[in-house]
Amino acid sequence: MLFLNVRMNSVLEFMELANQGTDFVQTSGDAKSFHGSWRIEPKETGTVFRYHSVFQPDSALPMVVIKYFFDRRLRSNFAAIAQIGAAQRDIACN
Repeated sequence: MLFLNVRMNSVLEFMELANQGTDFVQTSGDAKSFHGSWRIEPKETGTVFRYHSVFQPDSALPMVVIKYFFDRRLRSNFAAIAQIGAAQRDIACN
């Protein structure tokens, strides 16, 4: 489909919120700005992981191309997080 290799770098600063989630902001990198958060919400049937971010690219690439690669990368990262969580669901947290 697309034979492009898109590499964008970001240095992020994280602020952890105990038993709630994490906020992050880009301190330097290839984007004009990038910030967001993720939250962990307990539910009766498991845990809900909510992600929200605002990403403003600084690139000559069309936004549709950037969005395609960005979304693909996020999906693979969150799939890995879900697998790790499922593998550790019976381990007590201290």
